[in-house]
Amino acid sequence: MTEVAASIAVQQRLGSGIFALLGACGSARDLQSAERVHAIVIRAGIEQGILVANSIVSMYGKCGSPENARRVFDALQWPDLVSWNCLILGYAENGQEETALEMLFRMEEYGCAPDSRSFVAGLRACVNLARKEDWNAGTKLKSLEKAKLVHGYAASIGAHRNDFVGSSLVDLYAKCGSMADSRRVFDAMAHPTAVAWNSLLAGYVYNGEEKEALEMFQLLRRVGRPDALAFAAALRACAGIGAKGNKLDALSKGMAIHSDAEKNGFEPNLVLSNILVDMYAKCGSMVDSSRVFYKMPFRDLVSWNSLILGYVENQEAELALSLFTDMMRFQIRSDSRTLVAALKACGILASKEKLKELGNEKMVKVEALEKGMLFHSIAEKAGNFNSFVGNTLVDFYAKCGSMVDSQRVFDGMKHRDVRSWTALILGYVENGDEQQALQAFDLQDCPVDALSFVVALKACSGLAVKVLKPEDRAQVLEKGMAVHSYARKDGYGSNWLIVSTLVDMYSSLGSMVDAKRAFDGIELVRHDVVSWNALILAYIDNGESEIALEYFADLRSRSITTNASTLAVALKACGSLTELATGKSIHGDILRCARTLDATYVFDSFPTNETVTWNALMVGYSRAGQTDSLLDAFGRMQQQSVNPDSVTLLLALNACSHAGLVDAGSEIFRSMGSKFKVEPRLEHYHCLIDLLGRGNQVNRAIEVALSMPYEPNGLTWRIILSACSKVADLAVARSTFQSLLQRGDEVQGSDYSLMANVLQPRGGEDG
Repeated sequence: MTEVAASIAVQQRLGSGIFALLGACGSARDLQSAERVHAIVIRAGIEQGILVANSIVSMYGKCGSPENARRVFDALQWPDLVSWNCLILGYAENGQEETALEMLFRMEEYGCAPDSRSFVAGLRACVNLARKEDWNAGTKLKSLEKAKLVHGYAASIGAHRNDFVGSSLVDLYAKCGSMADSRRVFDAMAHPTAVAWNSLLAGYVYNGEEKEALEMFQLLRRVGRPDALAFAAALRACAGIGAKGNKLDALSKGMAIHSDAEKNGFEPNLVLSNILVDMYAKCGSMVDSSRVFYKMPFRDLVSWNSLILGYVENQEAELALSLFTDMMRFQIRSDSRTLVAALKACGILASKEKLKELGNEKMVKVEALEKGMLFHSIAEKAGNFNSFVGNTLVDFYAKCGSMVDSQRVFDGMKHRDVRSWTALILGYVENGDEQQALQAFDLQDCPVDALSFVVALKACSGLAVKVLKPEDRAQVLEKGMAVHSYARKDGYGSNWLIVSTLVDMYSSLGSMVDAKRAFDGIELVRHDVVSWNALILAYIDNGESEIALEYFADLRSRSITTNASTLAVALKACGSLTELATGKSIHGDILRCARTLDATYVFDSFPTNETVTWNALMVGYSRAGQTDSLLDAFGRMQQQSVNPDSVTLLLALNACSHAGLVDAGSEIFRSMGSKFKVEPRLEHYHCLIDLLGRGNQVNRAIEVALSMPYEPNGLTWRIILSACSKVADLAVARSTFQSLLQRGDEVQGSDYSLMANVLQPRGGEDG
């Protein structure tokens, strides 16, 4: 009787009980039970049966013990293909990917050729390697190299044509960051399976290529029927586009896909509903996000976290915290992500709150601090204090102005990573303690990343503004150069964000030679708009506006899209120019550009510490007739603690006048001296008079004209006469016209036309 026949006989004798037990242990991933069942098999004397042995190898792999699986495998006299595949998969799924690949490539040495399942197991090992590997310029190079080796091996024996192998390759290349290879494998498949389609769609989303994901989704709709996973990937692509800023376009696409999914019979199950909550939130529509949430018959923690984080990402901190309260009322256990979102909401509240004295002359954001401390306590009591919560707390306390608490949390963390250090160092920088920030940077005991270097360089820039003595500035420059050298040694010398910060730091210390050298340290083709903006601003701040505008012209000649910050720094350069024609030319060009920019993007990108740049933007809106945008900018300017000047207030008053906002305009005028510390000039009074006239309050307009600390001139009475022509107030018009005539040479032909309009018979009047 052959070995296989004997094993079959045993199986028949014992029934399917042993195999059922082995399968159950593997499914339950219960190692202790697996070892007990294995002992039963040994006592029964059937361990060497190939079918039983293979089941045991598979069971141990699923139970997380590839070592036990290997012992059983090594005890086999003639392991077959199934034995090899079970062992390789066990290694692949238990963190021993290199061993899995080694076994795959050694199979043929032992007389066993791999099949499609062998390669699927090997590719699984590569996927798990990719998950462990850090990104390097958008790719996971080591994992990609392994992937190509396995792919080449599969192709050499024709196994790459198998649908499972092909789909696995599509997924693997995507996980390695090589969508070109992923797409190449997909396109080579004669009839891509649903798994292949879904792997490609998910790969595009995973790699931030959401546009390509949606294009492929539309192609799938034309050639086949998308399944639930395909719709999920498409909705995640919309979420990704929304998160990158193009919210309106993403929202319209997401709504269409949502509707299409429902028309195709895909009921919004828990997973799909959670994706919809997240997608609508990232597209800026919290109304739709909350609507999906509250329509869900069942909600899990992911649902609650998605909506809470959505409110946070959309700066609706109060609603986020209110939802957290609801969650506690329903006795839903929070996790670290919930607490991170809640702490970020408290951070938003802190950014809106003013510093208050809290004993010992300590200035903090009291209300936000109290809320955050509550969540800190909840995290500790619930045992959810991991590194993500710790890092968020370090950042939160810094935003509240309490670096003592920030440092205390940092010191108490068991595991600190580069994000922990960066949050602490940035906290010291933002609270004006650059010396302490640099000391913390020197103490950092983990690998430094690009953001860490940026924060350290910002600390040097902050010090540069504060120190005046030449010897102190020399020390700051020396420290900045040391950080620069450190960044170069770690391979960050060509990072555009670091280069931009270096330019700013060197220019703050008056060393434009070093600033330009840092800029030239990377090829021009690799510079983005941020590094160009930094260089242009550096020359302006060092009194070299002509050179700044030369670089601005150079930037515009290249295929680099300028942003609001570019316009801001160029406007600043114009303000320093003595050649009026050049300034007007660039100013006009900038205003034309400003009219084409999305207002929200402009506000989010604009430097918030320059009144002149906000004024320029508001002028652009004024010329474009975008009154609402202008007034929105005026409001946000104050929120960001930028002080309006006389030009700002003139623009705001003029906008209120054109929009008919009498109360709002009157309030701005009343606040000029008390709130904004700006004395109204004649042109401000004229704006107020025009505002009242347009609001049919001609008598109040005359009162303002007669009571202002300036003598009314021709323009004053002309504004009032224009208002009279609109309301047909003949008595006031005659008096005003007489005041104009008394001014002699200031009378214009248009004044007679305005008076004629008042005298013109109206419908229903007999004249």
